[in-house]
Amino acid sequence: MCRLTRMGTWRHSRGDCSVDTSLASVGGVPGIYGSCGVSGGNPLEATAQALQHFAWHVRPPPTSMGPVRGGCVALGAPFPTARTVEVRGAIAWIHGELYGTSDVELVEAMFARDAGPRLARINGNYAIAAWHPERQLLRLATDRLGLRHLYWARSGRGVVWASEAKACALALPSVELRSEAPRELVEVGHLRGLGTWFVGVELMPPATLLELELSTERVSSERYWAWPASPPSLPDAEVSRITRRLAERWQEIHEMYTQLPGRSMLTLSGGLDSRAILAAFRAARGEPGLVTFGRPACLDVTIARETAAAAGLPHVWCELSGENWLDDREEATWITDGEFDLRHMHVVRCLPRCREVGDVALNGFLGDALIGGGYLSPRWTTEERYRERGRRFISGGTRLGESYLLHRLPFCDNEMVELSLALPEQLRRGAAYYRRFLVTQYPGLFARIGHTPHGARLSANVVTRTVSAASHWLRDRYDYHAYARWVTEPSVAARLEPHLDPSRARFVDVVDEQVWAGPVRRWRARRGRRSLGARDCDLVLRFVGIDIWLQHVARRMGARATQRDAA
Repeated sequence: MCRLTRMGTWRHSRGDCSVDTSLASVGGVPGIYGSCGVSGGNPLEATAQALQHFAWHVRPPPTSMGPVRGGCVALGAPFPTARTVEVRGAIAWIHGELYGTSDVELVEAMFARDAGPRLARINGNYAIAAWHPERQLLRLATDRLGLRHLYWARSGRGVVWASEAKACALALPSVELRSEAPRELVEVGHLRGLGTWFVGVELMPPATLLELELSTERVSSERYWAWPASPPSLPDAEVSRITRRLAERWQEIHEMYTQLPGRSMLTLSGGLDSRAILAAFRAARGEPGLVTFGRPACLDVTIARETAAAAGLPHVWCELSGENWLDDREEATWITDGEFDLRHMHVVRCLPRCREVGDVALNGFLGDALIGGGYLSPRWTTEERYRERGRRFISGGTRLGESYLLHRLPFCDNEMVELSLALPEQLRRGAAYYRRFLVTQYPGLFARIGHTPHGARLSANVVTRTVSAASHWLRDRYDYHAYARWVTEPSVAARLEPHLDPSRARFVDVVDEQVWAGPVRRWRARRGRRSLGARDCDLVLRFVGIDIWLQHVARRMGARATQRDAA
């Protein structure tokens, strides 16, 4: 059995398994890549290069076994989250972390008769591609929530895969842009469903096992886990059992994190999720590094400083300003495959400092959505909201951050998800239970400190919260950014101009003129004078993001990328 030691090395006691330690030792993210049954022996060099974003990323030589070839690119951190494993003659490329399960058990589950139920029991965030030479069978799988993105495409009689869409597209004989992508980005700020910018390249669904039977060239898929529905009501005794176990599990997760390799850090905001992580980690005697980004004296920065002081920990502030907010977002657009709205890449400003403070980020992804009830809606199920907003939009910041350091997501622990969804909707709605839980379990960080978006304490009534929010808004301290004002400032406008000039910009070829003409005209009229309207600001930055992405595609993917059915 293989297990991960505190130093990030691998040990095994079974004679029928081995781990390629030369690959395992490089560790870290960003991901895996490979091909199976692709004619011409695709060397995958361009695919591997597309995953290697920074000088500190490590790219070992790929590994081959018959018709399969694959590899990984990693951060070079002290723990192997992108690795190659061989188990009983099979080979697998794994991206992510497993908790309570070894790589060997994961690979064995991939080819077991009861593969689906066994995968459903595995806790962690991972993507895996595994090849069984005797059965001539390739299988790809994602964790329950699809936290590690894995993209795939058919290529001839075979399949290619990669952790990023552009890397997957570069493994194909030709690259064609999907005409629906820019329309989706303009309308909602992210791509919908499983689509990407590239024809034929799709994001693997969550909780899915995909299979290529090479002898028949047949591709099939199986969904191995489904979201449980929240009950409308439960007996008091059952509610007490769930809430008691939820509190226990929350603390257990952070006890476990303190035992795992890596220096932990936390991007601390003024909200509840990051502070909930800090409280539990401190209760487990952990001391994470704390970093906050935002404008001077904004609510997030003010509350984060107060929280850090109450926790007795140093705090690093990264200023977000009209002069620096646009820095690094062009490269971030490439890293995130053109799928993430330029306006919401706030975290990129502080990622270099985060990497100085730690090499593992504790991330509050999905906290307010699940236990806080933020995804409860009369129109959508929680799963539908997650698949669109959570996985295709909110996770963009996490994916961007993982090019710098590993992320651990405590709210996405298997049991935490099940317990959160087992709570009756009336307890989750409006974060009713979540608020009580935090004040009861961690009064030192929640009873007397306010939180965003209003700055009032958790116990405050509606009137107090409204007055507090209005006070901060009137003093221009409400939000951690001021994009609507910043986009019209002369220095920023000069940087945006090449991306919004119809005679030079590429986005005008894929976005209808009736959509872009008005917002761009109003942006020009207000340059150097006054703020842009919120909706126009969103649209202008989406146009800029699309233009930056298309420039990246033209420069880095060259003649291989073609455009179809431009708007």
